[in-house]
Amino acid sequence: MSLFRTMKLIKRSVPGFYEKGRWIKGTPVDTPFEGTAQPATGRVLELLSEGKRHNDSIRVFAPLNMEFTSADSEKEISGDIIVWEGRQYEVMVARPNKAGLIPHWDMVASREKEGEK
Repeated sequence: MSLFRTMKLIKRSVPGFYEKGRWIKGTPVDTPFEGTAQPATGRVLELLSEGKRHNDSIRVFAPLNMEFTSADSEKEISGDIIVWEGRQYEVMVARPNKAGLIPHWDMVASREKEGEK
C-alpha cells in the first residue's frame, strides 16, 4: 500500500561514458515506472540553483528499486528526464530516503524549455 497516488511516469535516461576524460552522451532509453509527481513549492525550490528556481519544477517520489541520476554541471552530466503530463523535466536533485515507513526516492526536477541544451 502506498501513501501516494501512483501514476505512470517515464524515466528517460541517456547513458553515457567518459572518453579521454570527456563525457559522451549515449542514446536515450525510456523506462516506465510508477511514482507520484506534484508541483514543487517553498523550501523544495531552495534545493535548486538560482538559475533553475524560476522554471516550472516538480517534486517526484518513486520507489527505491530504480536508480536516478541528478544533473551535475561540474562533471557536465545531465540528469535523467522525467516525463509527466506530456512535459519533460530534468532531475536536478535525487535523494534516497530510507527513513520512515516507506523507503523512496525524493527528487526535484525542472522543466526543460524549448531550445535548452
